[in-house]
Amino acid sequence: MNISLQKYLQKLSGSGSTLAFSTSELQYGEFTMYSLLGPEENIMHLTFAPEKHAAALGQLRSLSFGVSFTSLKQEQFPLNTFLRDYFHGRRAKFPIKINSPFIEGASVFHRRVWQHISTIPYGKCITYRELAVMAGSPRGARAVGMACGTNPLVLIIPCHRVVAVNGLGGFAGGTDIKKALLDLEGGCGYFREQTDV
Repeated sequence: MNISLQKYLQKLSGSGSTLAFSTSELQYGEFTMYSLLGPEENIMHLTFAPEKHAAALGQLRSLSFGVSFTSLKQEQFPLNTFLRDYFHGRRAKFPIKINSPFIEGASVFHRRVWQHISTIPYGKCITYRELAVMAGSPRGARAVGMACGTNPLVLIIPCHRVVAVNGLGGFAGGTDIKKALLDLEGGCGYFREQTDV
């Protein structure tokens, strides 16, 4: 992952100037999201989990490219309108090109899993097992679960739509948030508590 971030920063810092990144805490009713925005207004990281946000910032800060950080107000966040509409049930898709070094630095398998997750329609769910078959690893349901857990762009890559055979399965932001997102989208019948993926 650091290699991908390093290449990303090298590309941006060709002029030798300080690179400014913006972070923000976004609040949409009961949902709190954390974002990391690059100098080109590229959404690099989006999560419900503050610890994942902190880890992404830590990786970026560990590289010495004159990186500085600013706090971004919610109304300035590029996807704010789209996210607000989504959480009010008025939007099903996000018009964004995915271009994140956190994706580029992931394994081929994880990128393949995320690509398949991106095709799951609003209001629909598939199981970890079904996703493993789609990703070319029929016995890899647990590996698919791990890929979902490391998804760097939640909602944009809608991993909450991947569920266990007999229940919700896990979610990096917590299963309460996963259930609330599925309820928001009309549900898909996978709400029994269980841990097996």
